[in-house]
Amino acid sequence: MEHGTGVDLWFGGPGTLAEERHCLDGDRHGYERWWNSDNRTIWLEGHFWHGEEHGIFREWSARGRLRRGYPRYFVAGQQVDRRRYERARRVDPSLPPPLANENAPLRPLPAMPQLPREGEE
Repeated sequence: MEHGTGVDLWFGGPGTLAEERHCLDGDRHGYERWWNSDNRTIWLEGHFWHGEEHGIFREWSARGRLRRGYPRYFVAGQQVDRRRYERARRVDPSLPPPLANENAPLRPLPAMPQLPREGEE
């Protein structure tokens, strides 16, 4: 993170990613994901644009199924139905496409910095 811009990674324990938050100038900007302890799946995901909900939000059950009412669609902080979301996407390239395979919770880990080991500088 540099001057509020970058990726904020929170770990639940050694080597276990808990939260991933992309930021721009101190605001959430891009994806925010909350990870399960397996480092392979997420249980919550949302997309932001300059601090506002702007994109697709998903939440999964412990069994890896989308919770009732998800995915949810947002444009400039306002929840909309999928039809209005698709219309907005035609003129706003910052809105991510609703890809069917992303309704499953499997995600690749973000690039993580190599931290020095104990005793190294």
